[in-house]
Amino acid sequence: MEIITATRKTTEENLLDTFISTSSISSIALSSGTTTTLQSILPTIESIIPESTANIDNPCFQKFDRGTCTGQFIRWYWDFEKSTCQVFTYSGCNGNGNNFRSREDCFAACHQPPQPIPNVDNICEHSIHPGDCTGVFQRFAFDSTINDCRSFTYTGCGGNGNNFGSSLECRNRCVIQ
Repeated sequence: MEIITATRKTTEENLLDTFISTSSISSIALSSGTTTTLQSILPTIESIIPESTANIDNPCFQKFDRGTCTGQFIRWYWDFEKSTCQVFTYSGCNGNGNNFRSREDCFAACHQPPQPIPNVDNICEHSIHPGDCTGVFQRFAFDSTINDCRSFTYTGCGGNGNNFGSSLECRNRCVIQ
């Protein structure tokens, strides 16, 4: 018996409903005291689940699955934890999308080039970060895509060193002449 547990926010009452369902029942008791049908909740479940399981749709995040038949075919899968392609024996049917005919196909589909880490000593290479509070302050930061400084809204706390009080201060520090 498969059990589904989910929470939804009801718009009319602004309450959170938690429900538990098994695949064999057709009505569901909600924590708010009402009863509903599984069919009426499915759109809610479908809107909740993709956020938490978005990576499952990407074959590169799926665990390899050799399938259920008796064939033996050399295939490659992306090992997310090791960030590389691994060889495995595919049975010939079923399985999932993390199944590539060659190592090259596997790398082409799943390998992401490493993102450069900014030089922590050079604040001009830091991303533009608005901060973590609720304030509204006009500040200036170096934007490497335009090789110039631009204004942004700083929230008053957090952020990083790419945060200047004036355009002139930012340009004097970061713009290459």
